[in-house]
Amino acid sequence: MSTARVQDQRCVETHTRSETRTVLLGVSAAFLLASALGVVVNTASPFQHGWWLVAYLSLVGGLSQLLLGAGLSVLAERTQSQTPPDTLLLAQVGLWSLGTAAVATGDLAGTRLVLLLGSALLLIDLVLFTVGLSRLKHDAARRAPAWERCYAALLVFLAISVLVGSSLAGALPG
Repeated sequence: MSTARVQDQRCVETHTRSETRTVLLGVSAAFLLASALGVVVNTASPFQHGWWLVAYLSLVGGLSQLLLGAGLSVLAERTQSQTPPDTLLLAQVGLWSLGTAAVATGDLAGTRLVLLLGSALLLIDLVLFTVGLSRLKHDAARRAPAWERCYAALLVFLAISVLVGSSLAGALPG
């Protein structure tokens, strides 16, 4: 392959990664804006679970999603390995967003099944991020053990949080 063609390919990959990061930031920002709207609405006319919704949308929909997606990209740069394909990252963003919305909807509507489905989607997505971490570590040109452990700890923390939250909401069997 010619040098010009390799450079063109890298330019396309960089542009696509930039678009993917923009989507990730946009979706995270949308959840943060929804959380801010929740503050306004709940302040003007308090509703059951209003403050929970504000915290949930900002922490799970906004911050956690940003840490999951951007964290994997940063880890790939630190280890000099390939980032996961953009299609996978976009699917993960979609799955996380859908799961987050389903949990919020299920909780507010008092629909245990919807809440449980949303929790399951979040856990499935965490498994996908774990697979991505495993592949990244396998393909790494150099190791970044502290960063790898931090990202793995984030995944474990979020998985435990999903299970605890589902239990507190009464969505888990038993």
